[in-house]
Amino acid sequence: MPSKTDSGCGQGRTDGRDTSTEPAYDFWDLRSAGPHRRDIDWPSESGGQATLQKIFDRCAEMHQPGYREEIKARHAERLELLKSSRTRSEALDIMQRANLDPILSELMEPERVRQKNES
Repeated sequence: MPSKTDSGCGQGRTDGRDTSTEPAYDFWDLRSAGPHRRDIDWPSESGGQATLQKIFDRCAEMHQPGYREEIKARHAERLELLKSSRTRSEALDIMQRANLDPILSELMEPERVRQKNES
């Protein structure tokens, strides 16, 4: 299973596309996945294969044109929150979260915690 830092972005592409600016969820996109990515054994403690399928499904949604609108709305919301932040730490947290997909983060959080507890 890939670690939480393994994005696969732009690595091993053979179609000549410049993927240097593609998002980290590209690794999880089954459209570009080789057979080795389809055989991931997602731990049952982290939701098992059902959660893995939800991750693949969400990544496919993130490639749809409507997702850009979702990102814009999330960033607008974060800007409003940023204006009301009281501390630098709070502002940094808001900025970091603005770049995360909340649905994907929620799906992957149990595995992040599991990996952190193993270390």
